[in-house]
Amino acid sequence: MMENTNNQQPIDKDYYKRQIGLIEITQGAYKARCLHLVTKLNVASLLADEKPHSVDELAKQLGGVDATTLHKIMRGLSTIGVFKHHDQEEGVSSRIFSQSDLSRMLNDKFTRDAILFKGGDGVYNGLNDIGETLKTGKASVALHSAGKGYSNFWEYIWDNPTELGLFERGMTGLTSPLLPYFLDMSDFSKFKVVVDLGGSQGVMIQEILKQNKHLEKGINFDVQETIDNNKKLDRSKVDPRFSEVVGSFFESVPVADCYTMSKIIHDWDAKEAKGILETIGKSIKPNGKVFIYDLILEKDRDYYSYRTWKDVDLWHSVNGRQRCEKEYTDLAASAGFKIDAFVKDYMVIMSKIVN
Repeated sequence: MMENTNNQQPIDKDYYKRQIGLIEITQGAYKARCLHLVTKLNVASLLADEKPHSVDELAKQLGGVDATTLHKIMRGLSTIGVFKHHDQEEGVSSRIFSQSDLSRMLNDKFTRDAILFKGGDGVYNGLNDIGETLKTGKASVALHSAGKGYSNFWEYIWDNPTELGLFERGMTGLTSPLLPYFLDMSDFSKFKVVVDLGGSQGVMIQEILKQNKHLEKGINFDVQETIDNNKKLDRSKVDPRFSEVVGSFFESVPVADCYTMSKIIHDWDAKEAKGILETIGKSIKPNGKVFIYDLILEKDRDYYSYRTWKDVDLWHSVNGRQRCEKEYTDLAASAGFKIDAFVKDYMVIMSKIVN
């Protein structure tokens, strides 16, 4: 019997598939940046008539845009569901596109504002130094330094009105569509005064007042820079029970029966988050509650992958974190609170422990 002397390795038919699977992940930066670009250019608005359009026509309407590059970007985005590529007759070289379910969302103000912030220069440029965060455990420097030596993200945006505006609109864009979901989980019937901490443009507390006519006051609490920005908003039809208070939730907060925080506590690590709760503990009325609206990081929850990458994002950008139920329980106890309930996958109810 002849011996095999070729020493040939068996062909691994799945090697290329696995390799491409990994390399495709590295293309994520292109996908995010291109989505931001077409959103900023309002490309989806040109497809609002639901008819097919050529990229040459779109580029001409946009002005200052290269049609060939636009074609490549829209074709790439169509592979992940953003835009529909009409390639039935001419194949992949077709330059005809129309709206898709996802691209229609780019005409939604809330979604648009969220993408403009999350895909903007401030966030995107900060990704360059995630390696430093891996070494030191400290939040991004490039994200907020801008050559001026800011010590954290908040100093950076408070000193840069354009970035602050993007941030505020982005946060409103991420929160507003969830308000019906949040408020459906929340019982405000036993309260008289509700304070929304870090309430930005005040959308949430205004909706709480709208749905709870018995409330005496609803306070939007935020830093000076944000409240100053809010003076530019149209408040002509605002509820007379609504007011805004400037301050820091690390120092003091208005007295209230209930404090709400939407996507706030996740911006802070254990020490700072404990400090926020301790500040609340000094002002909360007897039998008061803290309502935290945020992602709960558990594997059996929907969108687990999104939640884990959001956790990476928060740690890298501000040393914040998404928390699991155990971490919320430990955090509450450290500040003299207890968990009353985890509601569905997006709400934590706390109350102060009375000795």
